[in-house]
Amino acid sequence: MDSNLAEDRSKLYTYADYLTWDDGQRWELIYGRPYLMAQPSPEHQKINKLLLRHMDLYFEGKPCEAYMPIDVRLFPQGDDSDYVLVQPDISVICQPDQLDRRGCKGAPTLVVEILSPSTASHDFVRKMHVYREAGVREYWIVDPEIREIHIYLLQERTNRARTFRKDETLASPTFPGLEIPLSEIFPGE
Repeated sequence: MDSNLAEDRSKLYTYADYLTWDDGQRWELIYGRPYLMAQPSPEHQKINKLLLRHMDLYFEGKPCEAYMPIDVRLFPQGDDSDYVLVQPDISVICQPDQLDRRGCKGAPTLVVEILSPSTASHDFVRKMHVYREAGVREYWIVDPEIREIHIYLLQERTNRARTFRKDETLASPTFPGLEIPLSEIFPGE
């Protein structure tokens, strides 16, 4: 896949097309449109690792498991060529039969996206809509710049949200007891 092709918004691509792209880039495919993903910064990767560490401890011995970026295929319409493909920073999957050699087939229970300057509107608007339509229950948007995490419950008509700031302890409404002191995720200034 040539990154210039992603700018050709007149062409629609399928999941089968995606499987042929071998340019070493990370792509998402939303409603047939390819989106080149930004390379994660060291801060992005550190936040991801710290969140995953807390989640791994919480989910140990439980039926759900947290995964770092894997392909998540949404909206099955018959065959693999009809999927929307996203790569959340973290996906919490509670149904083991959703996992296969290519990633996750169907909506994770919880999805985490860490913002970068180039992805904010993509994560807040486009991906929130996709996740809600696909059946994701809980969506976290991490804002490293202002050191906040926004939690959205997407299965409610209003996308009910709660914002946790750097000096608070995040509490998941879907997973009682999943509590993360944000001072451990956003240390120092």
